[in-house]
Amino acid sequence: APNKRDAKFWLARAHEVLFAPFCDAIADEPRILLMPDDDLCDLPFAALRDAEGSYLVERHVIFYAPSATAMVALKHRIDTRREAHAVDLAHGYTSALLVGDPDFQGWAKQLPAAQEEVRYVRAELKPSGCHAVVLTGAEATAPRIVDEMREHELVHLATHRMGDSLLFSAASMEEGELSASRLQLLRLSKTKLIVLNAGDLARGRARKSGVNSISRACFAAGVPVMLASLWSTDEVSSPMLVQRFYNQMLRSGVDDVAEVLQHAIVSMIHDVDEPLNALPRNWAFFVLYGLAVPLKASLRV
Repeated sequence: APNKRDAKFWLARAHEVLFAPFCDAIADEPRILLMPDDDLCDLPFAALRDAEGSYLVERHVIFYAPSATAMVALKHRIDTRREAHAVDLAHGYTSALLVGDPDFQGWAKQLPAAQEEVRYVRAELKPSGCHAVVLTGAEATAPRIVDEMREHELVHLATHRMGDSLLFSAASMEEGELSASRLQLLRLSKTKLIVLNAGDLARGRARKSGVNSISRACFAAGVPVMLASLWSTDEVSSPMLVQRFYNQMLRSGVDDVAEVLQHAIVSMIHDVDEPLNALPRNWAFFVLYGLAVPLKASLRV
């Protein structure tokens, strides 16, 4: 019998059960849209391994949606937004909000690596002329972040998460919460992409209409694409994938954010200089929700 800790076995077994029956049907599909429910929301589909030992992410660009209804509503919202404001939702970022390691004042563990993460992202954005607002420590309060989110095309949040809430600087957890219910009421008409590097962020309680989580709240607020972490990561693997993602996104010229994520992950899988980067725990934690095709293109749902 396989060891319960044998990740390779279980990832291969999950692929056999979930994908093997229709592998031939999707073999030529470059992209796969997944709408997992219940416990499957926590499964890192990108890391499922086929009989040949290849990961699913090596064969397909993978993106997620909390439900088909949410995807249709999001597409309508984006089409309306494009027509009303005549903005280019596919290319570049002129402004960014970067949040890392809020001051939790003892009620939660500090995240020093998150400060390094946002400094790196700021340095990556600078050559493009993107104006970046960086909030760390005591400045990273929920009210300040809510105000700033409305003004920026790119939002990067590296913090803690509790349930369906993100946590920011405050004297207590209750004061520092930014709940999904509050987030979904924001009108983020300028925001093209939210990157949420917060442990367990993509988990949510399943309902008939889809996953009740931050991803759904972001869609309701009008954000077309969200990159989120499935679980907490260590201080080495997380910055590595974040760095490769931004490097690919800002330099490759690829508009499809899901494809950018795929390229970043595959580069880690095949990193001969750092073999540990190939382990799924070091790259499978990031998943992409939303309209992950070039937004200038038509999309049928």
